[in-house]
Amino acid sequence: MNKMLMTMAMGALAAGCCTDFDPESLTKRSPDGRNEITLYTKPLAYEVKRDGVVLVPRTEIGFKLNGQCCGGEVKMLGAIWNEREGVAETPVYKQATLDLAQRGAFANFGGWGVELAARNDGVAYRFVVNDEQAK
Repeated sequence: MNKMLMTMAMGALAAGCCTDFDPESLTKRSPDGRNEITLYTKPLAYEVKRDGVVLVPRTEIGFKLNGQCCGGEVKMLGAIWNEREGVAETPVYKQATLDLAQRGAFANFGGWGVELAARNDGVAYRFVVNDEQAK
């Protein structure tokens, strides 16, 4: 699945399907505009705000892949923005439905990237690694 995500991301970049971006930061806001997550590249870090108030101050992130550090000062090669809408039924959950509305982005750093998600109920980031890099 990671290879599929990276392939889609790389394909969209090659096709010119991305918007202009700032290579030093990337910010996404939830559909209601209250939650915000920012990814920084010098050094690789994230920050979370709600209603303009910093909840998680700028915090460095990174990981090692085959002994190499993926973090510190990195160069963002491109970014792909995405949005999701809809509602999912949740028969075994405290609520009957779950709002799937989200604004997201994929920051491409070559053989790996960071995916951001901003939803009305919170924000998240995750690392995505090209399957070939993970071997």
